[in-house]
This record gives sequence, structure tokens and C-alpha cells, in this order.
Amino acid sequence: MKKTFAVMALATALAGAALGFQTIPFQITTTSVLPSAVVGMPYSVTLAANGGKGPYLWFQSSPGLPAGLSMEASTGAITGIPGVPGAYTFVLSVFDSSGSPLDGGFIAGAAQVEQQFTIKVQ
Repeated sequence: MKKTFAVMALATALAGAALGFQTIPFQITTTSVLPSAVVGMPYSVTLAANGGKGPYLWFQSSPGLPAGLSMEASTGAITGIPGVPGAYTFVLSVFDSSGSPLDGGFIAGAAQVEQQFTIKVQ
């Protein structure tokens, strides 16, 4: 069984290389320190991911977005007008489309990655 799997994996890798395919791991590509924001001024940043199967679905895994900011799940855009200065740290997750939606907003079988982010509001 191990030899069969190894031969199949090697054949798949060689075929992909010959055809120019490249496997890209599913990952968040936005840096963890987001651009600074200013109290009372409009703020907008869009998170990015690659690999996996698009489109992606973003959500906040832990509380901590600055007051006045929110995230759009379908685009990864964080927008709004921050109201309180400080350094805010929070965790965001992204799912790819390889799974199936379930009741309660969970996605079965989808790949998921998460990353901690920080926004400084001045």
C-alpha cells in the first residue's frame, strides 16, 4: 500500500509539473500588522488569501476589532470609522469553498486558516 501511494503521489506531482500546475497552500497573505487608523476618520483595508478553492468566507474568531469597525464576510474588507484609540489584537479566520454549509453558519469539510491581526488606532 505504501509503495502504491508513493508511486501515485510521484506520478501526480510529475504530471502536474509537466503541465505547469503548481499547488498553492491555502493561506492568509495579509501581514498581521494592519495599517493604522485614526479616530473619527474612515478606515478601509481588505484582507487577502490564496490557495484553496475560492470564493472565501471570512469571520472573526475572537473579539477585538476596534469599536466602529466591522468586517464583510464575503470580501474580507474591514471598514468603518474607529471611535476609541488603542492597540487592538484579534483573530480572523477564512474558509475556502471546498466544504458544504451547515446550520448555524458552520462549513463542513472546508479548509480553514486563521491569523492574529493588530490595528493601532490613534
